[in-house]
Amino acid sequence: MFGALQFSAAKEVGIPVTAVLALQTIGAAAGNMICVHNVVAVLTTVGLVGKEGKIIKNNLLIAISYGLISGVFAILLIKMFMPNLF
Repeated sequence: MFGALQFSAAKEVGIPVTAVLALQTIGAAAGNMICVHNVVAVLTTVGLVGKEGKIIKNNLLIAISYGLISGVFAILLIKMFMPNLF
């Protein structure tokens, strides 16, 4: 959804497009972990209707951890491969 925007922004700023799009994909995956539509679809499929809040609450800590680890990884990549960027 935001891939084209991220692509054009990266080209305009002059940073590697591949890295920006990869990090955007990582962020999208983190968002899908707690997306209400996905949780409802999965729970309906397995017959656990009404457990949405519990599942989202359990996934929230994992999604936050995933986001933090991904952010640190992104900062390390930027510092290693683009030291003059910031």
